[in-house]
Amino acid sequence: MRNMVRKGRQSLFHFGLTALGLTGFLVLIAWLGRPQIPGG
Repeated sequence: MRNMVRKGRQSLFHFGLTALGLTGFLVLIAWLGRPQIPGG
């Protein structure tokens, strides 16, 4: 029971880390591929 709780927390942490990394990657791609606005 205790091991299950610890494992669940670890997987949740890994899920959050993956989600953060994926979001950061998408933002980076969008930022690098954003259209250049003249005069902006």
